[in-house]
Amino acid sequence: MDYGKLLSFYLACVEEEDLRNKQVKADGFNRQYIAPEADEGELFRNVENIYWNISEEQLRFIERYTGEIERPRYLYGYPVYRNNNGFILPLFMGEVEVELDQQKTNITLRLIHPGTIQVNLHLFKRTHPSLAERLALQDTLESTDFGSFEARIRKAFEERQEQYESLEELITPAGREGWKNASIVFRDTGGVYTNQLRRELEQMRKINLSKEAAGTALQTLFETYNRNEIEPPELLEIVPLNQSQRNASIAALSEPLTVITGPPGTGKSQVVINLITSMEAAGHRVLFASKNNRAVDVVREKIAEILDCDDWTLRLGNKKMIDEERQVRIEQAIAIQHNNVEMISDRGKELVVCQDCICG
Repeated sequence: MDYGKLLSFYLACVEEEDLRNKQVKADGFNRQYIAPEADEGELFRNVENIYWNISEEQLRFIERYTGEIERPRYLYGYPVYRNNNGFILPLFMGEVEVELDQQKTNITLRLIHPGTIQVNLHLFKRTHPSLAERLALQDTLESTDFGSFEARIRKAFEERQEQYESLEELITPAGREGWKNASIVFRDTGGVYTNQLRRELEQMRKINLSKEAAGTALQTLFETYNRNEIEPPELLEIVPLNQSQRNASIAALSEPLTVITGPPGTGKSQVVINLITSMEAAGHRVLFASKNNRAVDVVREKIAEILDCDDWTLRLGNKKMIDEERQVRIEQAIAIQHNNVEMISDRGKELVVCQDCICG
């Protein structure tokens, strides 16, 4: 297998996902962002909070995500660039806490990590065409060496090879391509994960994986083996599969690496559930990992429902979740041990009775 091509494929996927996360449609239909009133990046200029009287449309944007299982994450971006495809891309971003008052008429924004600023690398593809160049630029523009936010902006425009005296000189009219001296708040759908993943995949692409992977979890991907000597686990169809899903599952059970892709609703979770249960039934240990907490929960809940009292899957995550899981497993193990002791004790009584009977 050509792992260089595989890593390039993964990087292309990550780049596309990251772009979707860091741009929003500029039009008013299904609005994907809100714009704080008369704000010119004040949260990046050492202002602790910004607040304003919220409109009904902005309230609908905030309440759209309040019913979700996971707390929505919001990014604050400034300044913003409107491209010729009708998308808005912020130059710098930071995660913010969004707070509504009890009357839901006023909104307050504050940076969660005031000293941390992300840069939107997609705005530098023209001047920094390679990913390695953009990652090096990211280290520069996100560093803490800048004495002021204005100096950071100036450096960013220098890297874009644009003349910069002040942002006001670069502003274009509303609806036109170009820079806007305004900030936006939009939902973060995974940028915190893809940023680091992108960097790690690029590093992996530069090294000799077959040598560097020795002693790591990647080693198994480079080991030569005869498929005929390895009996793949039997596919247990715990949840129904169509033929495409079945073929993908069989490949995953027999190959060292299988990539299964598809848009939401195409049944990837069903495949994962069948793979985990098939591997478990064959006596193998399985690690299921995802950047999407809800995806892990859906798979875990379904498997727990199937296994019932025999569920020994372990759900990890934050410290609170790990502590809760540990306590549940301790109690479960104590109960099993207690039951076994009772069974042995009862069995001993039966043997004694039988012995008495034999002795007459």
